[in-house]
Amino acid sequence: MAPPPGWVTVSADDPPLSVTARLAEDRPNIDSGYGGWDEVERPRRSPLTTYKSAPPLHLTLPMLIDEWVEGTSVEDQIDQLERMGQPTSSADEPPQVRVSAIGGAVPHTDRTWVVADIAWGDALMNDDGDRVRQQVTMSLIEYVADVYLTELSAANRQRAKAAAPKKKPGAPAKRVVAKKAARPRWAKAKARSVVADDDWGSGEDLLAIAARQLGDASRWPEIAALNGMRDPRSVRPGQVIRLP
Repeated sequence: MAPPPGWVTVSADDPPLSVTARLAEDRPNIDSGYGGWDEVERPRRSPLTTYKSAPPLHLTLPMLIDEWVEGTSVEDQIDQLERMGQPTSSADEPPQVRVSAIGGAVPHTDRTWVVADIAWGDALMNDDGDRVRQQVTMSLIEYVADVYLTELSAANRQRAKAAAPKKKPGAPAKRVVAKKAARPRWAKAKARSVVADDDWGSGEDLLAIAARQLGDASRWPEIAALNGMRDPRSVRPGQVIRLP
């Protein structure tokens, strides 16, 4: 259930946590998540511009946990926010969180986030010494799952080891010969080498070749290693350059 206008709810499932607070005077702000271009420097030439990937979103979320009128303690809400930024008992990392709000005041409420930082501001206390009003700013990073890292996690390795069939004592290991995978049609058509010639002009280097042939200038060390080259500028006209 979404909170009323002007309020925001931050919640997690594991463990179950939820805090609803007022939006503070400073507006929520996205300060990352755009672009993704990279400049690759080249000796005595203009840098190449290559696209890597868009960085994750970074959300700054100022909030006000306020029960000052009623005089009710907000220590429980503060404790729940702190737990969102700490590893849980069932995992070795903090939980993923969601942000819910009405309207467009809080951007990207459809994303999943993790807590990067929590900054506590001014607070008011009641006669018992408990906080009844607390300013807080949460710094959130968009959670982007990595399938490869998930596959190699410690928990998954343990599950795979437990599920694997156990070898009988003394049984010889079965030898399996891997079949050579068929090359896809596009790979057969792609040239595996390129010839340097005068049409490229003076100053051609491995960075430019990697950008043009492989689509990524930062892969020039692969070409250099394959051709026994150290200097990316040492490309001679007519030289056959092998490609990975």
